[in-house]
Amino acid sequence: MKKAILVLGTLLWLLTCLTSCFKYNETNFLCDCGKVEIDKKEYIAMCVLPEEVTKNSINYLRMENHTKQNLSYGTPYTIEYFNNNNWERIPFPDNWGFEDILLHIPAGEIKEGITKLYSIVEECNEGITGKYRIIKEIENHSLVAEFEVK
Repeated sequence: MKKAILVLGTLLWLLTCLTSCFKYNETNFLCDCGKVEIDKKEYIAMCVLPEEVTKNSINYLRMENHTKQNLSYGTPYTIEYFNNNNWERIPFPDNWGFEDILLHIPAGEIKEGITKLYSIVEECNEGITGKYRIIKEIENHSLVAEFEVK
């Protein structure tokens, strides 16, 4: 029974991903929701998977490099909350710091990691539900990925 529930949960997660953030290009699925075109054939993208964030959800930040060049970025990011038809930056506490690390996404590769977006919203914005976005700078481009806290 536990296996069936796990399989069903995984299938629902995949369905959410496929309908909300991915497009099929005949060879693989590509994140398209936080896409920044470098030129007509190359782009970089970022998205939160799944886009719905809850207290018990496991969410991933996925960044894709669909260019012919290696890209570099740091660990800092900003979070904004959609309030009264405006995006408002959520301030981080004074003791909140980012490590000064330079990270890389090689040409044509994908980086994906677990994020604790619910914890961040809970600590920095009192757990207010609603629409949010994470903004990350990569090679002078602002990648934006929206998500909803429920």
